[in-house]
Amino acid sequence: MRSVNRVSVGAALVVLALLAVNLQRWSGLSVPWPVTAPAAALPVTALPAEGVAWGVYDPTGQFAGAGDVTIEQLYRPWTAAGAREIVEEVREVRTRRRVPLIGLEPWPFVWAGMDEAALFADVVAGAYDAPIRQACSALGREAPQVVLVRWGHEMDLLGRFPWSTGDPQGFVAAYRHFVDTCRGTGATNLRYVWSPGGDVSLQEYWPGAAYVDYVGLTTLGFGAWDVDRGAARPNTFREIFETKYGLVQGYGKPVLVCEFASTGPAAHQQRWVAEAGEAFGAYPLLQGVVYFNAVDPVAWGETGVPDWRVPLGVFPPRAAAPRAVPAR
Repeated sequence: MRSVNRVSVGAALVVLALLAVNLQRWSGLSVPWPVTAPAAALPVTALPAEGVAWGVYDPTGQFAGAGDVTIEQLYRPWTAAGAREIVEEVREVRTRRRVPLIGLEPWPFVWAGMDEAALFADVVAGAYDAPIRQACSALGREAPQVVLVRWGHEMDLLGRFPWSTGDPQGFVAAYRHFVDTCRGTGATNLRYVWSPGGDVSLQEYWPGAAYVDYVGLTTLGFGAWDVDRGAARPNTFREIFETKYGLVQGYGKPVLVCEFASTGPAAHQQRWVAEAGEAFGAYPLLQGVVYFNAVDPVAWGETGVPDWRVPLGVFPPRAAAPRAVPAR
């Protein structure tokens, strides 16, 4: 989610998340579990060759029957015990004929000398190789279905997560180790999404073209937040996205807006999303837009907790401009 001063508000959530992750870790890390092939053949879905693919993060299942959605995002912590749940959820996504996008969150284990402060060093040293291999091996067995893996997202939004600590060098080393370890499992169907929030510092976290298949960005429209900080009116999608896109277009990688949403009165949400759809075609590298259809897990300071949910019919936008042709 978008960078805000929410550290104190979210501290309890971070503690609870760490406890949950470690409970899973203690229950299953040391005992590998077998992953068998799906009992029945599942659909193999590809991203469209042309235009912008629509996607959702939809924890309540509101868009489960939407036929025009091609990508479905899930968020899971990396634990060996959690790999089984990841596969189960991925197979549910596949039954809906969608490409799975996994937000794999590297919550630190807190035991045996491992903690938040040493997260990146522990990753590089191999302390987390077991859950990495479990998750990537399991997802690799979904081949030939492509699975998009978004590890350590929004690392540039300081204070948002234990992996967003203002340590670009440490993050890059850990991200590369994650990708190398995944590739070492033999999984050939995974595509790696390097996904900063869009801060001006994001280029410091670039791991290199060999480690990135897609660039992910976050673009959220919270009008009350904008006005509270001196804007005359809520910012449009183009006003938020333009600078972020400009920071990553030089990499030449296809771009996914992995978290896209608006909050506020229903009429404002519908207008904001519709205007965004009209702007998509101006960005030739843009290949997918994923709506974050949920209540934000953390308050944005005193402005409050944004509710990003929209009814069916608001997203995907009814009319999206054709995508521009990339310059040769």
